Amino acid sequence: MSAPLLQRPRDVAPAPAVGRLEHPHQLAERDRRHAHPLAPPSYAERSVPDLVTRASHWTTPAGGTVLAAHSQGSVIAAAAVWQLRDRKRVCLVTYGSPLQRLYARYFPAYFADTTLSGLAADVLSWRNLWRMTDPIGGPVDLPGAPLSNLACDDPQSFLPREGDPSYPPIG
Repeated sequence: MSAPLLQRPRDVAPAPAVGRLEHPHQLAERDRRHAHPLAPPSYAERSVPDLVTRASHWTTPAGGTVLAAHSQGSVIAAAAVWQLRDRKRVCLVTYGSPLQRLYARYFPAYFADTTLSGLAADVLSWRNLWRMTDPIGGPVDLPGAPLSNLACDDPQSFLPREGDPSYPPIG
């Protein structure tokens, strides 16, 4: 008689009902272990606190910190910046950011325009790079917020053009 390979023990209670989120990064880690007993822990559980610790250490009265984040990393960077005490010494650079295109649309309680405008006002500067052909990332259009969006052109090719030096040989 064969039995299923993975089976929930009978003495384990079902997953608790969805509760209130305390921090935006909890969206990335929500219910992951409830979906499957062998699911790995979310990277947001560790990456956001680690980034807060490192950025706090790097951000001193003598100098600031530049946080550069791509795609989902821009959500983690935003969650980390929201937890920093000295945000005015942080410059945020995002590229391919889904903050407004996806997160503001599907999680408006945490990533509404007013919340993102507050983030833009709290940091020293915020530059967002995006491409028209990016299906996930995009501009972060916040009227009146101190944020600059830079639309980048797609590369014509990833190979060197005629007359350009080629890549150096390996070895």
